Amino acid sequence: MCSFCGFNATLCVQRYPFAPPPLDRFVDPDAAITQRENREMTRAIGKLERRYPQLRVSVCVMELPSGVDGREFGFWYLNRCEVHDDEERQQRLHQILILVDRNDQNVSVTVGYGLDCFMDDVFLQGTLERAAEQFRAKGYASGIAAWLKIIDRELISVHREAAYAVQRWERRGGSAPEIAAEHPTEQAPAAALPAKSIPAKPRAPRPAIIFK
Repeated sequence: MCSFCGFNATLCVQRYPFAPPPLDRFVDPDAAITQRENREMTRAIGKLERRYPQLRVSVCVMELPSGVDGREFGFWYLNRCEVHDDEERQQRLHQILILVDRNDQNVSVTVGYGLDCFMDDVFLQGTLERAAEQFRAKGYASGIAAWLKIIDRELISVHREAAYAVQRWERRGGSAPEIAAEHPTEQAPAAALPAKSIPAKPRAPRPAIIFK
């Protein structure tokens, strides 16, 4: 449940009682993404995923009905979208969903539970605001590319802090997380468990900015 607005999984299902579309790299039911925008976002996503192989980034561009909150819709989409096997289920933990609502002209971000302790709503809102000028000046594709660059830089710091947390945990007698053992040389944000070593931050509304 969101401590700010009270939104939870039960309300989520009640408000959107239908099956979401498959979660692909780009979800674009109205074919609104141009070839140039596709190339720009693909380059930015590819760079981030090469540096952090555990991450999966999806961009959903659609015109939501008036009155539908894109932040709630993104939460529902990421949590209700079907997974087909164990590998996809594991990837979903480190999923980043960027939702562009062409109706209200806003962009929001939802992350999987494996990232939530490192990229909480306060963190995501702050990084979106840092990219806001790019969104408003050059549109959502350039804004998304700029935001992903900010996330790339921020995750380096997050990973460094997480690696220290893992070292402290191991010195206390714990074992290294399985996900870190799979990729011992990669800069992966999920090498940072346990989450309890990260102090809780105050909650905020789910992250979103208006780019019109």
